[in-house]
Amino acid sequence: PSIVTAQAADQGQLRDSMQDSVDARMLDPDTALLVVADGMGGAPAGDLASGRALAAVIDTLGQRDWSDPDVALAEAVAAANEAVWQEALADPRKASMGTTLVIAPRQRRRGPYRERRR
Repeated sequence: PSIVTAQAADQGQLRDSMQDSVDARMLDPDTALLVVADGMGGAPAGDLASGRALAAVIDTLGQRDWSDPDVALAEAVAAANEAVWQEALADPRKASMGTTLVIAPRQRRRGPYRERRR
C-alpha cells in the first residue's frame, strides 16, 4: 500500500526562513501518516520549533503499536511538546518559540483507509 501526497509552501515576504515542516510516510503496511507543523510566525525560531516537533512525532509514532491510536497520538503530541520545550529552555532567545501541529494517521482495516472517529 502507498499514499500519494503533494505539498507546497510559501515563505512569504516577511520571513527570513521557511517555518513549515511537512512529512508523509507509511509507518507500516497498514498505517499512513501525514504530519504538518507550522512554526509560529513572529516568534523566534519557528522553523526550529516545527522541525523539532515533526521529528519527535515521526520518532514516537514509528516505534508505537497502533492497537490504541488515541494513546499513540497523545504520546506523539507529548513528545513534540517536550522537544520544543527543551529547545526553548536551552536558549533564552528561543523562549517563546512554538508551532502548530497536525497529525493525520490513516489505518487500513480490510479495505480502504478510514478515519477513526469517536
